[in-house]
Amino acid sequence: MTNILLLVVDSLRADHLSCYGYDKRTPNIDHLANEGTRYENAWVEGSYTAESIPFILSEYLYYQLSANGYTFPAVIHSNPIITRYLEANKLGFINIDLHTQKRFSRLRNLWGILRNGIYRGEARADTINTRALYVMEALGSPFFLCLWYMDIHAPFFPPYKTGIKDILLNRKYLKAVLAENPKIGKDDLSKLIENYDGEISYFDSTLWKLLKEVPEDTHIIFTADHGEEFLEAGNLGHHNKEIPELRHVPLIIKSPHNSPKIIEKPFRFKEFDELILDLSKEGGR
Repeated sequence: MTNILLLVVDSLRADHLSCYGYDKRTPNIDHLANEGTRYENAWVEGSYTAESIPFILSEYLYYQLSANGYTFPAVIHSNPIITRYLEANKLGFINIDLHTQKRFSRLRNLWGILRNGIYRGEARADTINTRALYVMEALGSPFFLCLWYMDIHAPFFPPYKTGIKDILLNRKYLKAVLAENPKIGKDDLSKLIENYDGEISYFDSTLWKLLKEVPEDTHIIFTADHGEEFLEAGNLGHHNKEIPELRHVPLIIKSPHNSPKIIEKPFRFKEFDELILDLSKEGGR
């Protein structure tokens, strides 16, 4: 049996990756795509996490993985929505929640509110990846491990590139997300997109450190739960709409013995658990 590593990047649009035609390079994600199967037209079932997660980590998936010999399927994340979903549905995934809200001082939490306009306690990708390497070793083989990243989710603060103007811009952005008719200047919108791309670039830079340590006999699945809108259909953020900016996500699968290919046929995430279960069987796809 082969290990399965599922990488889910919150809020990641397919059309902001160079392997899907974007003009800013994401070399490590591209490398994964060049060695694996890239789905050109993968569409999620929801425009935000609460809608999408039942199709990514389903009850059916959990019980079938367990039946197929993946005794302790695990999820590492820092998104309270995931913990609420797993607990509400009494799913037996090992839930490793790295959200920092309960572990930092009130002063640091206050700084988070002033900086972002809301409290953020999400772990960065490098923290998720470091924990993942320990968990892989502890689980043994075969393992199923899902890593759920929040770096690209708003507010957008690329590491080491954030100043006062970015803080003020994100506060303006968060107000605009809630408005029926958001108003934001052309320059501000361009800067938001630049910072969104900066978060993608940061995430991409962390990926190779993880993948070089992943056991060779591992299926690696790379995807997202939804995208992000930048006024393409009149809103900011991820409201409930069926538009490509929110529903078209990357889907890349790198398997130990399969040749690279591109699948043009549309793929809906209603079939996602079956895709994973196919991989969990001897040989995979």
